[in-house]
Amino acid sequence: MFRFGLHFDLRRPLAVWRVWQRMSIWIGVLGWLSLTPLRAVTVDAPGYDEYQLKAAFLFHFAQLTTWPASAFPSGDESFVICTVNGDPFDGSLEKTIGSKKVQGHSIKVAHVQRAAEAHSCQMVFIPALQRGEMSAMVNDLGNLPILTVGDDESFTQYGGMIAFRRENDRLRFDVNLGAITKSNLNVSSMLLSLARAVSTR
Repeated sequence: MFRFGLHFDLRRPLAVWRVWQRMSIWIGVLGWLSLTPLRAVTVDAPGYDEYQLKAAFLFHFAQLTTWPASAFPSGDESFVICTVNGDPFDGSLEKTIGSKKVQGHSIKVAHVQRAAEAHSCQMVFIPALQRGEMSAMVNDLGNLPILTVGDDESFTQYGGMIAFRRENDRLRFDVNLGAITKSNLNVSSMLLSLARAVSTR
């Protein structure tokens, strides 16, 4: 069971608002982690698609991560989520994002072919590739303030930040906190507590 370790003076309106905001995020995050087991529904089942679920994860990853001011050269610049090597989401990422915002920035989705084209993105989704290709893409993004999410369970072993994996027929994720910190990003303890595993290498 998750516990809230913070204490607030509920007599203050701002404190009440902050409590409600954090509780809303918790409810949302716990909700998408308790979605239907993957083995119970195929990608062809009505109302369900694995990449729709992953798109929801990406949005919540963005909600639970803080980027440095340097990641947004201008105050009104969009928060950009890029996918490399095409669009595995088949449009569902744009539908999931809709008119939502991250850190006050409107969200834009871009589909690029190479990691070198994603240097101006704040989040990059990298599909499952040959290990050499995956490692090269992670290295190309270097220490830029970009949250990298991989569709391969070994992604974090190659320097990626978050890796999707299936466990007990559910979609889970691992976190490489060392890579995240190295790129001057900060992730919420909430995200870390929901991860299957957290490494610091």
